Amino acid sequence: MQKVSQRDCPFGSLSSMPRGISFLTAYIAFVDTRRTREQTRATVNSKGGYEVLISHMLNEQLEQIIRQDDRLMRVLRAAHILDLPDWYIGAGVIRNTVWDYLHGWPGRSPVRDVDLAYFDNEDLSEVPEMQATARLCEIVPDVEWDVVNQARVHLWHEEYFGHAIPPYQSSEEAISSWPETATCIAVRLLPDDSLLIYAPYGLTDLFDMVLRRNPTKVTKEQYQQRYMEKRIKEKWPRATIIEE
Repeated sequence: MQKVSQRDCPFGSLSSMPRGISFLTAYIAFVDTRRTREQTRATVNSKGGYEVLISHMLNEQLEQIIRQDDRLMRVLRAAHILDLPDWYIGAGVIRNTVWDYLHGWPGRSPVRDVDLAYFDNEDLSEVPEMQATARLCEIVPDVEWDVVNQARVHLWHEEYFGHAIPPYQSSEEAISSWPETATCIAVRLLPDDSLLIYAPYGLTDLFDMVLRRNPTKVTKEQYQQRYMEKRIKEKWPRATIIEE
């Protein structure tokens, strides 16, 4: 499947789409201009439906955006050097990168920190996290790293968030509980330089710039406090915040 670029977009650029036009609408319009009806129908039939087709499209577009971002690729390569068990880079740094791109911002929105999640239930002390953070700061010193072993989150979660949780069984389970669907997305750089994308709720909200609460663990009050503190509408005025 061919990757879409800014010049291929039917609206001139992905960041200049008219208000009310979703990323998916623009992308499907792009596909319709590059494929015959027969080719599109054959792809849909072979893949099992439009949902799978869209999923492939969005995965390719996310990979393209990531690879075009020098900061994010430096972060992924640094994490790859350490190769912590079941590691991923995710959450805000992915959302910010994509929403900056879709808004056409010339620079990057500040990222408070870069979340590196990994899973090691053999050592539940803080020491490995501290050692990994120190090493990552040596490799990429201009980034604030937040390295968390997801196997030990249950040990401090109640004190920090006010309620206890059972132990996670994997990094993927932990990522699936992150606060918003558009931030429940994480990426790993594999040894062959390909990208493994984990998105348990899909990529639609990310590319449609929709902020939606993930009710798995976050309360409505916590969700509202988060998006107000992060100044979501100020940073990305085309984003849609779903109030519940």
